[in-house]
Amino acid sequence: MSARESDLLPQMLGSFCILFQLVLMRWVFWNYPLHHGRRFFLGVKVAPGFYEGPGAQWLRRYRTLLLAAHAIMGFCLR
Repeated sequence: MSARESDLLPQMLGSFCILFQLVLMRWVFWNYPLHHGRRFFLGVKVAPGFYEGPGAQWLRRYRTLLLAAHAIMGFCLR
């Protein structure tokens, strides 16, 4: 086994871990703030129309943070 082939296993495992986390992020964490229904944000009761006002921006920031964390992990894997 050459040195080049021995580097392949950690890269494949790292790629698999990031892919798994991306799938998990989409299924579990993407809509997590809405888990208790549209009248709640992260378990806190909000006023009607919240998601048409500041709630839309909060949800966008939450999702941007999720994507940024995974982008950093992907960059570090390189």
